[in-house]
Amino acid sequence: MAFASCALFPCALRWGRAEAARSNSLSQRQALLERALSNRTLENRDLATELRRLKDSTLAAIDAWRSTPRPPRAVMTGLLFDSRLPASFDNGDRRLKTVALTFDADAHANAAEEILDTLASRGVHATIFLGGQFILRHPELVRKIVAQGHDVGNHLYSHPHLTSWEQDGLSTTLPSVSRATLFAELGRTERAFGTVTGREMPPIWRAPYGERNRQVCVWGQEAGYLHVGWRQGRTWRQGLDSNDWVPDENDPRYHSPEEVLRKIIEAAQQQPAGISGGIILMHLGTLRPRRSQQVHLVLGRLIDHLRGLGYEFVTVTRMAQESGVDLTLLRRTDQAVSQAATPQK
Repeated sequence: MAFASCALFPCALRWGRAEAARSNSLSQRQALLERALSNRTLENRDLATELRRLKDSTLAAIDAWRSTPRPPRAVMTGLLFDSRLPASFDNGDRRLKTVALTFDADAHANAAEEILDTLASRGVHATIFLGGQFILRHPELVRKIVAQGHDVGNHLYSHPHLTSWEQDGLSTTLPSVSRATLFAELGRTERAFGTVTGREMPPIWRAPYGERNRQVCVWGQEAGYLHVGWRQGRTWRQGLDSNDWVPDENDPRYHSPEEVLRKIIEAAQQQPAGISGGIILMHLGTLRPRRSQQVHLVLGRLIDHLRGLGYEFVTVTRMAQESGVDLTLLRRTDQAVSQAATPQK
């Protein structure tokens, strides 16, 4: 009867065999999965053990580091870099709605009188970085700058390049530049300023062409000066360089006075902080032959617009102080001055 059933129902027979084979295959796969899970469980246990050991050793190392007595942080001024000061002061406190106008003065002074008149007419005190040779060429102008109450800074004596930026786009200190040469440049400018004005130069400086690196800035602080830059940006429109130093209208870095005015006003209106704490870079002289393209001609409108937006104009030294930068840390003793004059390897 069983033989007859198989003959009469061949489909059922084939189905039964297939189901048996499928069941056997599933059983084998289940067994493989169970063994894999068992192995993974053992691996996880080993991993967890290793992680616990790593955590315990790390915590022990942290505890040992915390319990190890360390000498107090060095805060000596003068011949040693003071870690409480920034290497370069490029921005003030963005919580304060202040802005600083700065002008570099070296080769040319053909825009100086108009700039000073514009500032005086609006009661604005700027910060002017003076080169040593500029001071000796224009003593009356320098005395006028001081008499009008403007802040001044050191722009080195001969306006030298300090890094390889112009050559290769890097900021490698040039072989001709050393601690001794920077001290000499700063010192000659300081003495020229004292001779012309009878006053001491404030402890701020700006590298010619903006070329500096941390090493150069540290040397400056060892000489008693804090480097001052300006607000940088990934693009020209994001920074506060006026590019008034570019005379060639075909140069891609060239921007008209109206473009300069527009970019600063637009930046000042951006939320949340605009250009609060911003340092603007301009120059006392210009090489632009067309008067209509000389950037200082929009200075008055720039001041008026920014004041209308609620900005206050301050000097760099005031901005630094209000931003928590203690410039008194840069004062050097007579002993430090004597040691600074000695070249170091």
